[in-house]
Amino acid sequence: MLKRLFIAAIVCLLVISSQIVHAEEQIDWNSVPQFNTKAEVAAYIENGRRQGQMDFYFVLTSVKISDDKEKGLKEILALNEEFVNEVALVPIGNLSGEYGTSHFLYEIVTDYPGNRVANAYLSGNTQGLTADEMQLYNVAVSIANEANKLSSPLERELYIYKELCNRGTYYDEKDMFNADDTPKRFTTAFGALIDGKTNCSGFADAFYMLGRMCGLNVGRIGGYIKENGKPVRHGWNTITFENGKTYCVDVTNGSNAKNLYLFNAPLKIMKNTHRCNWDLIPNFQRDIDERYGEKLQ
Repeated sequence: MLKRLFIAAIVCLLVISSQIVHAEEQIDWNSVPQFNTKAEVAAYIENGRRQGQMDFYFVLTSVKISDDKEKGLKEILALNEEFVNEVALVPIGNLSGEYGTSHFLYEIVTDYPGNRVANAYLSGNTQGLTADEMQLYNVAVSIANEANKLSSPLERELYIYKELCNRGTYYDEKDMFNADDTPKRFTTAFGALIDGKTNCSGFADAFYMLGRMCGLNVGRIGGYIKENGKPVRHGWNTITFENGKTYCVDVTNGSNAKNLYLFNAPLKIMKNTHRCNWDLIPNFQRDIDERYGEKLQ
């Protein structure tokens, strides 16, 4: 079914100097945000991305990089792997850290078009979009306009889901990135809405974009699915409703199977086929309720 990770690969760079330096300025680490968990870091970066922020300094108090350079390098590579496989830091970026401390810098190098289009729509400013992104913007606006005619968040979400399932066909290839490290079109909302062929990353990018444009509290998560008995990296979406309950939405499954099996799926359903750090999903609904897709058919 799915063969590639929704989350873009993060290039992990270990800063060797005694202090992380950006723009030739020393950082006052007492003034940067401090977090105890990686989930908190993911939320911090996601909130910043929605405002167009590109650089994120933070202190991860639960982690301390070794003073030993060889050991420290292994530790930060392991942390990077956790970010890629669990924390869902979607943009392409550099994670760097400082030996002997809990100091980190995450720099977004390339963001996915879904976030850029959603930010432009919600801010009312499209000046920063490329010509291709404007094409995507116009298609997304037409879908969002129809969805926003519906009265409830659940109805808008279902409209978006069905539009994506009908417009995009699952497609995959070995290389997900261009020579300049930008994501290939099929891994983005371009593939899902413009080209008509995309992978899990493209479906998730498009659902995230349209969901935000329709006032939905959507996010993304990364992990694995079982394919021929083996774990394969995969990505999908989350949605949180006004009562605080969060569900998973895997558009790729709907596109392939033309069903709602993984629409607003609770843990009881997701754990049968998907694997990830479920603790990263706040207030994740445990059992089937009235919002579950198969209850809506």
